[in-house]
Amino acid sequence: MRTALLFLSFSLAYQPMVAIGAERPQRPPPAVTAYQVEQRQIPQSYISSGTLAAYQQAELHTELNGRIAKLHVAPGDRVEAGALLVTLDSRSAQAELDRLQSQLDLALQQLERQRSLVKKMAGAAEKVDIQEAEAEGLKSNIRIARLVLERHQLKAPFRGVLGGFDWVEGGWINSSEAFSTLDNVTQLKVHFDIPERYIRHVQIGREVQLTSAAWPEQSFTGEVSLIDTRMDEQRATLGAMAIIDNSEGLLRPGMRVSVTLRVDSGEAKLVVPSRTLIHEGERATVLKLGEDTKALATEVKLGQETNEWVEITSGLQVGDRIVDRGLVKAKPNRPVRILGEGDDSKPREGQRREKPQS
Repeated sequence: MRTALLFLSFSLAYQPMVAIGAERPQRPPPAVTAYQVEQRQIPQSYISSGTLAAYQQAELHTELNGRIAKLHVAPGDRVEAGALLVTLDSRSAQAELDRLQSQLDLALQQLERQRSLVKKMAGAAEKVDIQEAEAEGLKSNIRIARLVLERHQLKAPFRGVLGGFDWVEGGWINSSEAFSTLDNVTQLKVHFDIPERYIRHVQIGREVQLTSAAWPEQSFTGEVSLIDTRMDEQRATLGAMAIIDNSEGLLRPGMRVSVTLRVDSGEAKLVVPSRTLIHEGERATVLKLGEDTKALATEVKLGQETNEWVEITSGLQVGDRIVDRGLVKAKPNRPVRILGEGDDSKPREGQRREKPQS
């Protein structure tokens, strides 16, 4: 009985030593996805800010002081260019015009009488000249009187929307007081600044995109219509202006907007996803896949960058394959297993593969 117990104790003590000494199975290569290097455009944009203003805007004043005889519009009305807005009391101006017209009619009758007498050799020719001069003088005075009469009217200088006003018929208005404002809001303009390094990307007619806090889900398109001729020496920027179509009336003068100008050349460039890069100080490397599916550390030189893409200026060629997803698990100069190539078994998202039992 004692012998059997000794043999059992010896067996239990020896078993772990055998397990420890046994050869462990090798771990499979880490699973990764591959990205094939290609050329594509990587849009780069410069974002500035500005304040919207009406394309045409004016503060309206009457040319004369006077009493308001007739209001032809109401606050907020849309008016066309040349529309009559307000008429001042013009009875005195109209009376002066009528008086001059009567004098002209009389002068023309006398002129005809003098011409008839000259034809009959019964009158002097010099009296005809005097009468003609008098008639021409009256015609000039009538033109002036008509201009004075027109100054009793205020008309819209361009198409737009009137602002508010409190004037009433019968009230007195001075020419120094604004009758109202007029804004053409079917088009808006915005001034913005461009850094010196991006000047070559802006030309007349270049498209810009605008966004506003009032409409965060919507983008508005504008077109560069003016580029300043001089740089701002202190800020090293160049001023520009863009025109925006506002036919829907969603934007208002005075709104703050962001102005986005595309500043890339539009040419296709060699790019890789930014997540595939390994940064070590100023060095950048990728894990390039060789024919034996080893992940070879390859140094690359970088160009332009966006949030998702990075231009590669040297180190890779079109068609090269690099490690994409699974970069953390891959080791330089060690084999990897590319998902989708020879093994379709992919771990589900959020689920780890079971480790092989030792």
